[in-house]
Amino acid sequence: MAAGLLLLSPSYGTKLAGGSVLPNALLAAYGIERLLEASSAWGWRGAVRRLVVCAVGLMTFTLIMVFADIAKVRVPSVDREVLAAGQRIRDLEGTGIPVILTDPDAGAVLAGLFGERVYAGHWSLTRDFPRKSEQLKKAGVDPSGPGNSGYDRALLTELIRNSGANYVLLRRTAPAVEAIAKCSHSKPVFEGNRWLVLGTSGWSCS
Repeated sequence: MAAGLLLLSPSYGTKLAGGSVLPNALLAAYGIERLLEASSAWGWRGAVRRLVVCAVGLMTFTLIMVFADIAKVRVPSVDREVLAAGQRIRDLEGTGIPVILTDPDAGAVLAGLFGERVYAGHWSLTRDFPRKSEQLKKAGVDPSGPGNSGYDRALLTELIRNSGANYVLLRRTAPAVEAIAKCSHSKPVFEGNRWLVLGTSGWSCS
């Protein structure tokens, strides 16, 4: 049943199995025990044992490959300025939950570590992630990766309005930084060497 739910669940990158490793392992052990009992009655016990050993071997190989990839690319790090920007917003908002428009990499950090809402964050937890990611690139918010990147002022204003964003977190290299002088009528609430945070309360590009 669990396998069916995982295979047939809508959208990709589901987190249905996240945090349920131990319960799934206990259920799998119960299922394997029942399978072995039934197979002994059918005379297939040896075949089932070999099947179980092969499955365990494949899972072990997968684990080794994951650790090999981690050793190759190393543990990903988080930009200290993104952490400082997230903390600055948290200090300003207190217990409130602001909405922040930023690129998906920074969005994943802000949502995960500071409990702040973002337009797009982790790819597996963001509904319609490909479309939102492309919008952020076209609006000039996300300058990284392949795809259409530029600065569409109208689209940027639309994203701020439709998402209800309270803040915009931008890399200084992002094309949308051009909008600061024309659209924002207040000073940045955070200024770093690589990142800026702007409040949207006075945003106007008309």
